[in-house]
Amino acid sequence: MGNKQTSESDHDTTRRHTTNAYKKALAEGAMDVAYSRVLFLGTAGVGKTSFKRSLMKLPWKPNTTSTVVSDISQVRPFTHEWHTLKEDKWRAVLYEDEIEELAGLILAVYKKELEGSDATAYAHDESSQSVPETHSNIILEVEKIISDALSYINENPTLPLKPQPFLNFWDCGGQPPFLEILPVFLTSRTLFFLIFDAEKDLKLNWKSVINIEGESFDQEEVQMTTLDYMLNWMANIHGHLMSYEEEGGFCEFPRMYCIGTHGDRVKDRKSEIKKELEQHYQGKDYRALIEDTVIVDNTTSGQSEAEDPTLQALRDAVISFTEKILILKTPLSWILFRKVIQVLSKKYNVISLENACIIGAASNIPPQDVPDVLMFYHELGVLLFYPQIDGMKDMIIINPSYIVDALGKIFPLNVNPDRGRHCKEWKLFHECGILVQPLYVELWKEYKDASSEIFLKVLVHFRIAVEVETDKYPPPSKQYFMPLVLKSTKVNSSSMTLPSDSIQAAPLHITFNSGYIPPGFFTRFVVVLTNKMELCFEKDIGIYRNRVTFRYQDPDSTTIEHVIVTDCTDVIQIDVQHHHLDQELCPENSEEFVDYLISIDRLDEAAIKLAEIVNKESFFSKEGKSKFQLWYELCELIAKNPDKVTSLNVEAIIRGGIKRFTDMVGQL
Repeated sequence: MGNKQTSESDHDTTRRHTTNAYKKALAEGAMDVAYSRVLFLGTAGVGKTSFKRSLMKLPWKPNTTSTVVSDISQVRPFTHEWHTLKEDKWRAVLYEDEIEELAGLILAVYKKELEGSDATAYAHDESSQSVPETHSNIILEVEKIISDALSYINENPTLPLKPQPFLNFWDCGGQPPFLEILPVFLTSRTLFFLIFDAEKDLKLNWKSVINIEGESFDQEEVQMTTLDYMLNWMANIHGHLMSYEEEGGFCEFPRMYCIGTHGDRVKDRKSEIKKELEQHYQGKDYRALIEDTVIVDNTTSGQSEAEDPTLQALRDAVISFTEKILILKTPLSWILFRKVIQVLSKKYNVISLENACIIGAASNIPPQDVPDVLMFYHELGVLLFYPQIDGMKDMIIINPSYIVDALGKIFPLNVNPDRGRHCKEWKLFHECGILVQPLYVELWKEYKDASSEIFLKVLVHFRIAVEVETDKYPPPSKQYFMPLVLKSTKVNSSSMTLPSDSIQAAPLHITFNSGYIPPGFFTRFVVVLTNKMELCFEKDIGIYRNRVTFRYQDPDSTTIEHVIVTDCTDVIQIDVQHHHLDQELCPENSEEFVDYLISIDRLDEAAIKLAEIVNKESFFSKEGKSKFQLWYELCELIAKNPDKVTSLNVEAIIRGGIKRFTDMVGQL
């Protein structure tokens, strides 16, 4: 409890420092800037990528490849209304676009310094300063960016510009593992597009699918209907991200549109489909989140007058939401800092805190305020800065797609990928959820800006993975348990059939106000439990993404407990089964009890129990072992651990065995 309080106190202190630095910088000049994220949610294969392309007026592309984790694009709506270019089109931001805007910002931040002076001379003075050699590359890049912007000022009649909105498109993968990771990246300053296939029945379970260059491969059927999936996201985005204004009303963000695809195939049923979905969220608390339900035809994208008019209406909605609602007053120097970071991110993925201070100096920000600026932009989703994670205090990920792409390496889309020399490790990962060090080092070796251990620390921090010790892979290789990669199994909330040697307490149910288990919550819950209990990989029990069994025994108990945690969609069910291992109660389980005592290094007790088994004439081995085999195992246990097995008369055991098993003496 003490550690938790300290952590919360540190977080509050950091937030207070950031707020103070923000207020101080505001006093020196500020502009209203819109920071927005457009996030495309939906199950696999419903057309999220196609709809994103439609918003950007790109032509219909029938053969797309499934998205891994998330595809991140920085997009600016270059429209006549914003007068940024003479083209009515949305596209990715180019270097030239950034320089043009940066020039206007420099005029605003350095107005006094530049009045009556030659901008290129100012750039020359900056570049002539001596700098530490270790940071020369970053410094040269920053100087080039500033120099290009200053040259633009000299060559063009530039006025201080209002910064364009910071708009990121996140096209999220719809396969089950990606849906577990996604909550890590959610922020409130988001416009959500919750996408579904309007041609399919909402009340049917959805099936995961992988698309590779136009070819589709069916995957597992998920034990949840498309309707429940959508209502779950609505309820939990509302519950976790919606907040109240000072007057008590809901904030104007986040917001959500429900988008039905394949409108060309359901032209006569659009109103019916829309009404069917709306009747399920009308009257719910999360109704305040939803702007509208719209059925679109992506095949008409970019076809001028032939284009589905709802696509342009949705583009206008994105512009309106971003420009009118997601406005935040931002210090001018902080805006300039962010613009330089944006330009750098096209060439660099990761920079150090010292590099960030260099950029801060170029942006007129004191070095002591730079961490506060980084936290400000981390909260807005511009970059990733995790000073609370060991080893990442000096690391800023200025290109978020870098870490998303790296995580995607452990989720290859290939249906039958070539595993090469790591076939054994891949099999262990997919069947048991155990990611071992040789595999993740190989997967992430090309990501040289951050070590493989850094990626694992991020996964552990967000409780997507947990370090474990199992007998599944030899030491000293590290092992991490990641339940989200496992297959699911059919479950229900009724009591399970028990073995004859077991008793079970009434199941415990964890419920949620939304009526659904929040996306990603079950994975994190299981990861926390794995820190306290031993995972159970027994074949007759199995381990799944939606049901994980733990094995636990109190040191003073003669029973083994199986704790079974199950995702039942609407509740988490916890069953505790007690398996009697004492010989007098369940003698047939004595071998299992011996194995358990050995696994926890209680070798003296294990030897005593094994000796009792050997001496009991009525004992029948469940594993089919003869009395000689059991006696031989006892002798091996004693011989290998003479300092730990102290309660038995070793000489008597050996002599008694030789006398008893005379026909087997030749094998000794």
